[in-house]
Amino acid sequence: MAKPLGIPLTGPVAKFVARGYHLYALPTVSARVRVATDWLYSSVLATRVVNLDQVRSEDALISKAQSTGVYD
Repeated sequence: MAKPLGIPLTGPVAKFVARGYHLYALPTVSARVRVATDWLYSSVLATRVVNLDQVRSEDALISKAQSTGVYD
């Protein structure tokens, strides 16, 4: 729900108005383009999900990653 100028809006119109306001509030044009592009991509592409519960805590340590030889 959005309430610009005291007018209650709901549904897709409210979402459009709220996103428009948030884009307007960003300080630079490049930030506006990045955010708008991200919103466009997220509306078209599927969300990528990563489950970190399946990684053992000892495998997530920096010291373990450094001793693999990948960073040599």
